[in-house]
Amino acid sequence: MHYLDGQSDRALVDLVERAEADPSVLGLFLHGSRAFEGIATPQSDYDLAVITDDSEQGKLWQDERSGALDLHSTSLAEWRSHVLDGPRWSDGSERWPDWGARYINAHVRVLIDRLDGQLTAIVREAASFPARSRERLPAMLDHYINLLYRSLKNWRDGRPLEGHLDAAESMDLALWVIFAMHERLRPPNKYLRWELQRHPLGAEAWGETRLLERVRRVLADGDPDTQRSLFRDIETTARVNGLGETVDGWGMELKLLHGDR
Repeated sequence: MHYLDGQSDRALVDLVERAEADPSVLGLFLHGSRAFEGIATPQSDYDLAVITDDSEQGKLWQDERSGALDLHSTSLAEWRSHVLDGPRWSDGSERWPDWGARYINAHVRVLIDRLDGQLTAIVREAASFPARSRERLPAMLDHYINLLYRSLKNWRDGRPLEGHLDAAESMDLALWVIFAMHERLRPPNKYLRWELQRHPLGAEAWGETRLLERVRRVLADGDPDTQRSLFRDIETTARVNGLGETVDGWGMELKLLHGDR
């Protein structure tokens, strides 16, 4: 077991001791704010997942929620599927977007692993860039460009509100594409600045300040010049990554995206 440094919360200590004493518990993980250095506030509770076997004893573990703890109980198969495959709709189909759950699970802190490191290995696997995201990248890039084009066309045609709405909608996709082009998981918004600060994407265009200020400006008013600035950097990175065909598929419409007269 790996105890948290400076752990003083009695409720968490009691839970860990209870889990350690129960042989039906296969694993215990801390996730959410308390698993990210510098993110938690005094108001943050402890988000945990307990993995149990299929015994009657294991079934006694139930979800619990209090001011201090938010505990989710799950089976090994269910947890592994959620970590690596992402959440699913009720009919079993893949929920999109699914990168948030994978990112969070890739950053859990393993408190108990009774399967000789197998659970820890799954966490490490979750941190890798999934092949299906790489396969989606051309379509996602095209989807982002489509929203950008719709926004700039609305601005051109005297519909600034509509242009602003399309621009705001495009930002989630833009961030997904930017991280995916670096074979990285797009963090949930709460952890976006944290990720850029601690694990920079490298190029100046994707530095924390430059990237987030442009995102902020687009979300604030959909400014066309800021949208074009961001697109130029995305286009440059896309071409370096062999995605030029997706960009060029927009043909003459690229003039509007580039701001050509």
